[in-house]
Formats: sequence, structure tokens, C-alpha cells
Amino acid sequence: MKRILVTGGGSGGHVNTAKAFVDKLMREYGERSVLENILYIGGNKGMAGDPSSLSLEQKIIEQNTQIPFKAVSAGKLQRKPDLTTLTMPFEVTKGFLQSLKLIKQFSPDLVFATGGYVTVPVCMAARALRVPVYLHEQTASVGLANKIVAKFAKKVFVSFASSLDELPKDKVVLSGHLIRRSIFDTSLTQQAKLAHKLKSQLDKVGDVPVVTLIGGGQGSHKLNTVFLQTLPKLLEKYFLILQTGDNSATGDFDKLTKRVEDLPEFMRDNVLIIKFVHEADFGYVMSKTDIFVGRSGAGLVYEMALLRKPSILVPIPWVTHNEQMKNAQNLVDVGLAKVIEESDLNPGTLTATIDSMNEAIKKQTLPIDEDALQNLFPDNGAEIVFHEIFD
Repeated sequence: MKRILVTGGGSGGHVNTAKAFVDKLMREYGERSVLENILYIGGNKGMAGDPSSLSLEQKIIEQNTQIPFKAVSAGKLQRKPDLTTLTMPFEVTKGFLQSLKLIKQFSPDLVFATGGYVTVPVCMAARALRVPVYLHEQTASVGLANKIVAKFAKKVFVSFASSLDELPKDKVVLSGHLIRRSIFDTSLTQQAKLAHKLKSQLDKVGDVPVVTLIGGGQGSHKLNTVFLQTLPKLLEKYFLILQTGDNSATGDFDKLTKRVEDLPEFMRDNVLIIKFVHEADFGYVMSKTDIFVGRSGAGLVYEMALLRKPSILVPIPWVTHNEQMKNAQNLVDVGLAKVIEESDLNPGTLTATIDSMNEAIKKQTLPIDEDALQNLFPDNGAEIVFHEIFD
């Protein structure tokens, strides 16, 4: 097989799309052959305000797979200047030089990029060394980093038709999202430690609606705060799975854990608080989930669509072109989601929306349009991308 450099980071969508591409390669060429001919380049910075944290790429790829991994510096591209704007040119330049060195050493035949600011210095270095770049855009609105890389990419794949008009028509391909096949895996493997713990708790509490909160790969302080305020009321009738993230600056995991410890025993049995849902656990966790609550990154929205999970989405309001609202609207349009704008999010609105969705699920009155779901969220994106590149 060809030697392939994969890059992408900054969000779970970028990293999981890259992982889905690698999974497709392994199905085609075998795990051993792929691991001998692949390199993943990611960023080296975690959450803002938490300098000790690892990047998502480091957590997902370096720590939990056998995929060869290298980290480079990358300055986050800002449309509006702030303090990080001063250091951004130096970080990008440093990342570019680091990428040049790594690409020369690895000598790839092509680069597959999934977006995020780390891809800019990596793909610029690839261009300087005349290595062809293929790009995948996950969101319903094209981000700044991908607009830069798209100018010299050989082909650009997109998840949603709404992205087509923002990219060069001679190179854009509507592929749909690249999906991790593991989201459909509900087996209780030895590595699925969280899944075993969840099964034990659910066996104990019996038939209770399960609400799962995942505020993106790094967690969401805003959502964690509202759930902290709402815990006793929700635990009277729901089982909660709360992914808090691991931000030492906010301390959300510790705060929620302490709050649960102060609750009555029957409520403590109805909650599972975790920092991160690993891939080995994700399929099982979602198979037990009745209602999903979270942000509306493209990857999570797409996965909830394919898993047919009723969702309550709280889009991040400050992202480029309001892309999370556009992602969420795709799921609303097919009848599978409700949106709470962040300005309206509070314990009252969250509880009322969960109760309303739970009632609709029980009465089977969710207005789900199956035909629209299948048209808007195809599940063969990895196959399309593979054949477009290698045929």
C-alpha cells in the first residue's frame, strides 16, 4: 500500500474522522500493513486555560491506538484578534518546520487531512514538498483552516451538501461523513471497562430512561454546570451518564462527583460520571442511551443520526459561521432533535425539554422522517473517499 500521512485535530470530529479513514484502510489492506505505512501528525495543545492537558489527538490516537503518532505546534487561527493572535504566527511557523522534517523523514505518497488548525502547517509543508493533499470537511459550514487548505488540496470531500458552494467546484466531492464502525459495536470486550460498569449499574436500577451527556470530546463547562444544578430533579426519574471532560481549570469532574456523593443512595445509583468515553465503550453506551444531550459538532450529530438517537442539542454560539447551529438543524429537520440555544439553557429549560422528549419517545410521536434521514446522512462515506483517492 501507499505511505499515508494523516492529520487533523482540535475537535472530536476531526480526530474521529481521521480514525474512521484509518479503519477503512485496515479493512482493505490489513492492520499490520497499515501500521507499517502510516503516520498521524496531531497538535500538542489541549484545552484553553488548561496548559497541562493533552490534545484530543494525543488522547485518542497516541494513547489508545497503535497508530504511529507525532505532535507538532500549531497556532489556532482567529477571525477576531485576541491574546493568542500574538503568538499564532510563531506557533504556525514552528509547526511548519516540524512538519517539514517529519514529512521528509516519513516520505508519504499522500496526506489525508480532516481539518482543524493543526492541519494548516502540516498541509503547507506537504505542499512545499509536492506531496498531494486530500481534505475532508465535516461541518455544514466550511471552517477557516479548511478554506486555506482547500486552495491547494487535490480533492475536498464534504459531509453535507450545504458545504458544496463554499469550495472549488472542480475538486469538491459530496461523500458524507466518515463514520467509526465502532459506534455500532455493542459488545462487552475486555477493554470496555466503562461498559461493564454501566451494565452493572443498569442491572441494579432496572428499567429507567437513560440520558447521556457528551459535551464534545473535551467536555462542556456550560453543560456540566447546568447538569450540576439539575442533578437531584433529573435523578428522580432518569439514569444519567455524564461525560465531563478532564479540564483541571474548571474541575467539573470533581464538582459533579462531590455533588453525587452528597445525594441519597438511590440517586447515587442512577448516575455514572466519567471524564471521557473511549472508543471501546462508545457503542455499548449509546446502545443503552434513550436521549442524547450535547453540543452539535458535526461528528456527534452524524453519529446520532445513524444511531437514530433522539437528541437535545446546545450549539456553541461563537464558532465560525454558526456552524454548530447548522449541524444541529440537519438533525432537527429530520425530526430527531430539539435545539436549546445556549442563551436559553438553564435547569428549567433542560428539564422540560428532556421530559418532553421522553414523553414523545414513550408515545412514539417523534416526527422522524426516515427517507430524509437516509438521504441526508449516508453511511458509506469512508468507501466513497477510499475509492476517490485510490482508484
